[in-house]
Amino acid sequence: MMKRVLVPLMVILLIAGCRGKPEVVEYPNKPPVVYFANVPPEYDTLSHAVKIYWYGYDPDGIIVKFFWAVDDTIKREDVLNSGWHGIPFETTLVFYDTVSVEPLEIETITSTRYNLITEDVLAFSAPQIDTAYEHTVYIKAMDDDSAFSEVAAKRIFAKNNYLPHPKIIQVGDVTFDKEGNPQDSLIFFMREDTTPYWKGIAFYVSSVDSDRVFTPEYSYRWDGGEWSEWTSESIFYFTGGDVETLMTTGYHTFEMLVRDDAWAVSRETLRIRIKTVKREWNKDTILLIDETYDYNAIPDTQFIRKDSVYVDSVMDHFYMKVLEGDGWTVKEIENGIGFPLTYDFYDSLARYDLIVYVSDDMQTRQLGLNEQTARMLMDYLNTGGHLLVWGCTIPYQLITTAGKYGRPLFVYRFSIFDLRYLVSGQFEFLRGISVNEDLFPSLEVDTGRIITPLAEQNGAISQVGAAVPINSYIIYLFDSRTDLDLFEERGCGFRYKDDTYGVVFYTFPLYWMKMEDFENCEPVRTVVQNSIKYLRGELEIK
Repeated sequence: MMKRVLVPLMVILLIAGCRGKPEVVEYPNKPPVVYFANVPPEYDTLSHAVKIYWYGYDPDGIIVKFFWAVDDTIKREDVLNSGWHGIPFETTLVFYDTVSVEPLEIETITSTRYNLITEDVLAFSAPQIDTAYEHTVYIKAMDDDSAFSEVAAKRIFAKNNYLPHPKIIQVGDVTFDKEGNPQDSLIFFMREDTTPYWKGIAFYVSSVDSDRVFTPEYSYRWDGGEWSEWTSESIFYFTGGDVETLMTTGYHTFEMLVRDDAWAVSRETLRIRIKTVKREWNKDTILLIDETYDYNAIPDTQFIRKDSVYVDSVMDHFYMKVLEGDGWTVKEIENGIGFPLTYDFYDSLARYDLIVYVSDDMQTRQLGLNEQTARMLMDYLNTGGHLLVWGCTIPYQLITTAGKYGRPLFVYRFSIFDLRYLVSGQFEFLRGISVNEDLFPSLEVDTGRIITPLAEQNGAISQVGAAVPINSYIIYLFDSRTDLDLFEERGCGFRYKDDTYGVVFYTFPLYWMKMEDFENCEPVRTVVQNSIKYLRGELEIK
């Protein structure tokens, strides 16, 4: 039965096949249609920035691209943004089929008719306030046969604008308050080129604009010079190589204008006055900053009288003995009068490749390495320099009085962290145990010269710091009298050096270490001399 059915069917199909192929009917392509929807009405006078929605529809295919034009649909070389501009399908454009309201991926659409709902924001030019500018927006579509809409959607807007106002946020490491006042002195070191830690003096700028939609642009100049090209960057870095006048030590004026997305330029000009100090790298002389609080007592260079050990002439004798060496001299800045360094010392610090900063006091002082000092030293190291630091109160000052600059200084430049110190009366520091006796002999506290009775009684001193190295290397390990876990065998002497800067930091006062005699000051002199040679690149330590 099956065979009787199949044979006639095959014959019918063969006969039908002999009659030829069916005629193919070609239909002309129908152009896409585009129109506005949910947009402000004709001649709307609201903000210069308008969010525009439009729909596209192709009855026999798909729309592959939209085009927009504002005011002029003909491309003219001398007219900015004239002519048509394509809008390819990107993440902001979503496909919808004629049935579902859910967005579909392009590859999964099978319907032959599509609605496209799109949106964009246009900011019209309105350079003058209190003036309405008329702008015409055109939208057209192109389908998959490269056919364009026969009629472009068109809408006319009348727009005005509010002027922008320039604003400064931060210069270098100095922030500004809401009224535009700096929170610290605008003084900075200046060099011609950059370092890995210093790209130049940074200016962080912004604008106040009640109707801003797109990123504004800025133009600036220095000391009344030429205005820069407009740029949308909001962070500027200036070196002496960028602005030659900044290499002259003194005050300089930065001016800035802002232009909003409607091309209106601020009426007021932002003006910031800063002082730059030209960096130099004098290697023939070491700068000594003596922070030790000197007593007004009769000098005694042999330490016969304990009340004479802080006398200025005694301290100067010690510093010169341990610091002076072959190939360099020492210039001293006396600051042992009980007041911290101020920004007036910027000019002095700028000239030297190596600075020695010391404070051999035995008592806690809320002075010395305060915020201004820490900020100057941070700026000094960032722009290239070398620093030898020691002292009993310096770790304390870094943590308690240096404020926001203290921690960045010892973490990011001294390359140590978790810096802690013995509080006053906590007599624990016995000695610094060297990890390299040949170059840095171990140093032991000389309690026979210490004024404090409890320190002499315990054979140890307080207010010494201990920390953990990050990238730095330990020179001395902390030896605690009672084996305190928080301090024992942590670092109390560190060294770090790279191509930009170098630091040697001792958290204890070298002046109070045992010495053979006060004439040669050994072994302290060997420690100081090798520290200097290491920072100068004359001593390689493996």
